[in-house]
Amino acid sequence: MNSKTMMFGSAAALFALSAAAFAEDAATEEKSPALPLVSSIENFKVEGLVEVSASYSKQGSDKDTDVNVDTVELDLSLEPSDRLSLAVAFLYEEGEEDDHVIVDSAEIAYSFEEFSGLSLHAGKIYMPFGSFETGLISDPLTLELGEISDGAVGLVWESDLLDLAAYAFAGDINDANDDADELQYVAAATLKPFEGLSLKFAVLSDICEAALDDDVIDELEKPENEGVEYDGAVGVNVAALAEIGDFSIAAEWLAAAEDVELAGEKFKPQTWSVDLMWAATEKLTLAARYEGSKEFRPEEMPEKQFGVGGEYAFDDNLSLALEYLYGEFDDVGEGTPDDRHVATAKVAFAF
Repeated sequence: MNSKTMMFGSAAALFALSAAAFAEDAATEEKSPALPLVSSIENFKVEGLVEVSASYSKQGSDKDTDVNVDTVELDLSLEPSDRLSLAVAFLYEEGEEDDHVIVDSAEIAYSFEEFSGLSLHAGKIYMPFGSFETGLISDPLTLELGEISDGAVGLVWESDLLDLAAYAFAGDINDANDDADELQYVAAATLKPFEGLSLKFAVLSDICEAALDDDVIDELEKPENEGVEYDGAVGVNVAALAEIGDFSIAAEWLAAAEDVELAGEKFKPQTWSVDLMWAATEKLTLAARYEGSKEFRPEEMPEKQFGVGGEYAFDDNLSLALEYLYGEFDDVGEGTPDDRHVATAKVAFAF
């Protein structure tokens, strides 16, 4: 073999190797997306809500008229795959949190491929203690007592017949009561025996970790209560939702299973509500509610309350809601508030 033949063979081999390397690099580039998390606009969603309300209330000789920007909410969600999602909600509520915008929730969810229906959740989460179904503007009294949001980790299993959920969190009262090593929990089960009916049962390790946490912490932090005994109570929630044609009815009971003991006093907070909703037309929904409470902030929460209202949707984005509430308060002695009348109108823009 002469030198020219050897040089030609070497050049051909070098060219072949270079072409193979280039083809491999090109294939690698095609497989690697430029934006691995947001490869498609369909994976990223932005939703929001703005609510403006005008209200008139009368309680005894006291009257009040107010106009508020009740809610400004921005929800961001990202689903980089079928099994992984991230949802973050920013919230402003007039009169809450010193009128600051807060991170209302931030939740990472991962669905296990090996176990159908099972998912892991972590972040600042509204945990499944309470259902709070309603067709009125105001929240039911069950929500006022039981809604709970905190940094938590949990597992959720969903099927056509049964949903199960369990969450663990540290709790705010634990920290104030020098029990930071004691984890709190929420466990819930929802049975769906057939379409249009769901039955839910949930427990919360300490009901005061929900809406009453600030009340309890304020008491524990008073100098005169230093070293006082605090003994919380398990919270219990039972709820049912039935949908029949254009009608739906939601019934719920949320309460402490036993007495809460704080600074030598005992109380057992309880709430219940029954909501009836009717989709009168495609745009008009009418609703009524009967609810009550016991040993739960008696000067603020009525012992019994009746409400009626309706909502009209002008289109997919804009709606107008009206509501009237009449509340009767428990006789707790001197200074007991008179019965209360509240009328509210709310305009909501959602996108």
